[in-house]
Amino acid sequence: MAKRAEGLPISPKIELSKTELLAALGRIDNDLKAQARVKAMENDFRHRIDIHLSALASSKLFRDYNTNPFVLLFYSSQKKLTNVKEIEEAIVPAKVFSSMETSAGRMVERVVLSHYGWQCIDSAMHTTESVVDGRKIENGLLRLVTLKSGPLCINDSMTHSISSELVTYVAKWAKASSVKNVEFTVGVLYGIPKKSNKKDWHILRRACDAVERLGRTARVVELPNGLWHCRFKIGNVNVKAQVCIGKSLWELIGGNHDAYTELLCAAIRSCVDPTSKVANLRPFDIPDLGEIIALTPSQSKLNFTILQKSQIEWFLLLSAHFSETLVD
Repeated sequence: MAKRAEGLPISPKIELSKTELLAALGRIDNDLKAQARVKAMENDFRHRIDIHLSALASSKLFRDYNTNPFVLLFYSSQKKLTNVKEIEEAIVPAKVFSSMETSAGRMVERVVLSHYGWQCIDSAMHTTESVVDGRKIENGLLRLVTLKSGPLCINDSMTHSISSELVTYVAKWAKASSVKNVEFTVGVLYGIPKKSNKKDWHILRRACDAVERLGRTARVVELPNGLWHCRFKIGNVNVKAQVCIGKSLWELIGGNHDAYTELLCAAIRSCVDPTSKVANLRPFDIPDLGEIIALTPSQSKLNFTILQKSQIEWFLLLSAHFSETLVD
């Protein structure tokens, strides 16, 4: 077993309450600005998704799917398939899932940043802002985010490059914005700290190591020992670097506790049409899925305008990606 890195924080247990999640829907129902923001993001999502799906549909040749021939056979054995037409029904969704993994994160950050007043940054690789995805200046504070799609996607190479570019360029970023205080956030779009491979935290540690090597022009103010943030100073620039994963990231970007709920509502409304059809009540193949989307009798009676009853189970399904457990 690999040795635990010194100073690595203990990940807190994160639970989300279904009662509080539903209460957040109620707050949006009673907030005209929040409703307008959700609907604007919904339209933006729908436009971008339509373009992406149209591009996927243009790939029609089997050789483009890059399938593993043995996986095809083993899956066919598991599902008792007998002809190639049947396996095609599994290949096409798998291709869509794989393709969307690389684009969904970028799509989400593009939509959400702009609707909460952040500037999206498009910089070529190996430039002074190539590590920055979003920027916002508030009360003399330059806030920067670099965003990653999931809690396991950061690798050692990314850890090195992000920490190096942060320490190398942060003084230039501050000067260009005429500020002396910078908040740099490594953001992960979904997940919880417990599911992280901790490469995100190592960005903070590597940044502090790099600052210490700068000598008299810089100093570490607070190490990330047991913490998901650190502080240092380079010249006259004060820097806080931090990691925000999942729900806490969207609260930071949106500047309010319901930003996470607004994002999920917008995404669901853009992708899942409400229905009055009775759901298929057969048992789920995934054992805990039914428990995740289950509501108490009193919760089931609640009505919302921002999401319809048939969309609530999608809201709970997505919320399960932002918590260790969902409780009533």
